[in-house]
Amino acid sequence: GIRASRPRRVAGYCDWVAAGGLEEGLSEVDTSQRDDPRDALCEAVMLGLRTSDGVRIFANEATAAGQDASACLAAIADALMPWAETGHAAVHLER
Repeated sequence: GIRASRPRRVAGYCDWVAAGGLEEGLSEVDTSQRDDPRDALCEAVMLGLRTSDGVRIFANEATAAGQDASACLAAIADALMPWAETGHAAVHLER
């Protein structure tokens, strides 16, 4: 996918939105390949943390890649525990 950096200042962002949010208004476009499955997993987690959809990812531990993904998800769940304890996140890690 394509990742972009939108105008950082509020006025610039408002102007960009008013113009229709066109691609040429973006300050950077990253089209680099993300071949490592862990990169895709991190992208999905970060996107889920920024939206009301949240993060809902399942790993099939029957494969080596699934075991790696499961370990990554466990580490992410551990990192989110301070926010879960304050009620800002809900963490449900099933094994």
